[in-house]
Amino acid sequence: MAAQRRYSRVEEADLRALRDIVGPENVSTRGWDLAVSSANAIGEVEGRAEAVVWPASAEEVSEVLRYCSERGIPVTPRGSGSSTSGNATPVMGGIVISTRRMNRILEVSREDLLAVVEPGVVYESLNSKLRELGLFFPPEPASGSVSTIGGMVGNNSSGFRAVKYGVTRDYVSGLEVALPSGEIIRLGTRAPKSSIGYDLVRLFVGSEGTLGFFTKITLKLRPLPEARRTGICYAESAGRAAEAIFDVMASPARPSAIEYLDSRVLRLLSESGYPYREAGAALLVETDGTERAAEDDMSRIESICRSRGGDFRRAGGAEEEKLWSGRRALGALVARLSPYIIVGDVDVPVSKLPWIVEEIYGLGREAGVGLVVFGHAGDGNLHVNILAGGRDPESRRRAEDLYARIIERTIEAGGAVAGEHGIGVEKRGFMEAQHGRRVLELMRRIKEVIDPSWIMNPGKLLPD
Repeated sequence: MAAQRRYSRVEEADLRALRDIVGPENVSTRGWDLAVSSANAIGEVEGRAEAVVWPASAEEVSEVLRYCSERGIPVTPRGSGSSTSGNATPVMGGIVISTRRMNRILEVSREDLLAVVEPGVVYESLNSKLRELGLFFPPEPASGSVSTIGGMVGNNSSGFRAVKYGVTRDYVSGLEVALPSGEIIRLGTRAPKSSIGYDLVRLFVGSEGTLGFFTKITLKLRPLPEARRTGICYAESAGRAAEAIFDVMASPARPSAIEYLDSRVLRLLSESGYPYREAGAALLVETDGTERAAEDDMSRIESICRSRGGDFRRAGGAEEEKLWSGRRALGALVARLSPYIIVGDVDVPVSKLPWIVEEIYGLGREAGVGLVVFGHAGDGNLHVNILAGGRDPESRRRAEDLYARIIERTIEAGGAVAGEHGIGVEKRGFMEAQHGRRVLELMRRIKEVIDPSWIMNPGKLLPD
């Protein structure tokens, strides 16, 4: 296993070999480059690269991986570094392979509703291009202005619209992958469906860079909806809001997004100048489709929310955009509230949502630890931000104990310890509780076959 292996340090001879592969200007050991290529977006995952490499092609990636595999040098694939679980932090040192130069949109087929991209393409840049053709790539993480497609595929990201459109895995039709051996393999097809053996595309999606490096990604696309509607429902309590979500999802309405915002989030957004008001909790809702479908779905949701005692109001124009801008900014706003935050990302069956919401707040009160909870609750996904209140050992212990108890409740409800942020470093300790030992051993055996030297993103996903 990774923690028991002895990895080689990057020496001057290694740097010369890497420069021969990608060019002298595309290998760096400068302090600034190492710092920005090693940091985690939120949290305190520790690790520092010894060198950063910027390849420009699958062939260059292949040669770098083959060399590092032979030398036993750890490799961390990295896009924009917006992960919150340490997924792209080089905790074992070694090199970071950045996707910065592999950022081309290679093809968009309007007829087949497909796009072929390199891993460094930024989500919003892709959708900006697609909008010109009346198309879009539906998964939308809050960090979409910086998130790369390679990172989204590696993490199986989702975001606001997963409740209607699904997650990144649902849109990956094919992959070109450089394996640690240096071999380049091509997985999947361009066909709308297939039944052709083991689905290795789905194995690699969500593998967090622990099996290989994506060099090309074929994505399924959707036509842009004709219309969108936005509404917000203010509820008197978190429990009432959670019950309304359950009712909406059990109804014929099909929201494209339904976001849960707790009372502390609403206060934070209001104080930051966004057009929210304080309440026990709120639901930010979007519907889309044809004009009639978007309107009918929003009317149904409004009726359900009012039946639960909610204060529902429609939003349009500049206010609509400001509401969603506030939601996208929440990660950064919450990060200012405490010097140490555990960013949880639990997901439960929607039927369990009212129960888990009450459990989370009850456990927080019992532990005397502050919480900020929001997320894509339409598909059971809650971002539980635990505010330790300080960097001292006792504050950390209480926060970590609270998180462990929340994870216990999540698994008890039949849920997942990570809905979209991945496992990375911070959730590895919960993998056995989630899967059991035999399943984890199977995962390790798969890893051994594909990456026998364990150089690909070591210290992530699989517990020691």
